[in-house]
Amino acid sequence: MAFASGSVTFRRYRLINSKFESVDDTLIAALSASAFGRYSCHSEEAVEMGWITPLHLFDTGFAGEKVAVGRFAHFAMRVDKNSVPGSILRSYIQIEQAAALEASGRDFLSKADKRQAKEAATARAEKESRSGAYRRIAEYPVLWDLERGVLFFGNSSASANERMQRLFIDSFDVLMEPMDAHHQAYRMAEKISRKRNLEDAEPAHLIPSPGDVAEETDGVDPDSRGYLGREFLSWLWYRIEGSEGILAMNDGREIGAVVSRLLDLKCDFGLSGSSVVREDAPAVVPEATAAISSGKQPRKMGLLLGGSMGEWSCVLDAQSLSVSGLKLPESEEKDPTLRQEERFEAIAELCGVLDDLYCGFIKERLSTDWPRRLQEMSRWAQQARQRFKVSEPRLASTA
Repeated sequence: MAFASGSVTFRRYRLINSKFESVDDTLIAALSASAFGRYSCHSEEAVEMGWITPLHLFDTGFAGEKVAVGRFAHFAMRVDKNSVPGSILRSYIQIEQAAALEASGRDFLSKADKRQAKEAATARAEKESRSGAYRRIAEYPVLWDLERGVLFFGNSSASANERMQRLFIDSFDVLMEPMDAHHQAYRMAEKISRKRNLEDAEPAHLIPSPGDVAEETDGVDPDSRGYLGREFLSWLWYRIEGSEGILAMNDGREIGAVVSRLLDLKCDFGLSGSSVVREDAPAVVPEATAAISSGKQPRKMGLLLGGSMGEWSCVLDAQSLSVSGLKLPESEEKDPTLRQEERFEAIAELCGVLDDLYCGFIKERLSTDWPRRLQEMSRWAQQARQRFKVSEPRLASTA
């Protein structure tokens, strides 16, 4: 299971009114009551879901020793979809139509004949579906930091996250808040008494807006402050370069930071599309420096971070603040249980670093110093190509 081994991908949620502080009988009972095969409330048609233990897909025998790892609860959500693939249904319709045409002796089928052929094909496909012929099984890991009231869900797709939230709320009677750029910004703004500043904020750009062109919103709610995520990644890139990769945390610690593996940038105004750079050091590649100097900002950015527990390598999504492809520090612990707990602690430690950095950005973003900082970032972005002495990329000769 992903949280226990290999690279990790997750979104995070803050649990606002959780009454669970440890893996006790009450938590085990709640998991058991909504285990796979027992949960049915609010499920979509042709979808079955529920909790399973970390051991395997068919284990719903919950017990503390299977779930508890230090201050964490570790389990998974199983989702079974039982729907007929469209290609199979279309094939069955063609078979029924061909049979009907041959039986009729005519050159074509009437609308009624086609309707009957479709009904017969649908009935055949649904019968096979009920038998489980088209069942698809998926497993999604869940890690619950009970002490801090934070849930890590091991998948970034919208549909999987929606199902998990529905199942989790029904199971544990809690309120869940996504720890994305929008919600984290409001939470941090309230802490520093600058909520009004956040509500009055407008998107910041690295180049002047080109006339009456509207900002590219990607279909996001216009009241959302999700755009702060891309500004955060631009700010973080700027800080990493300006500090030669040594960043000061709010608590006085220092961490090493490098832009690594990936830069996915998009034009704020939807005029020049996107630029995706996959390199060990993408920040100095001509395509990336050209993109940032033309006003594009990162939607995703790879990071290599070094802290007290070692090195983390991951890709951070601007809007959701989800983490993907996370590689954790190597553990020297021999005991399997302690090694797993150390691994979970390393995941939480990384998130603490990311939250600290985002909090530092929000403080500056909502302060009176922000206009000056934005001017500095704009100059930094526009001078990117000169700093790295790169030229426009050339096409190879076809002669």
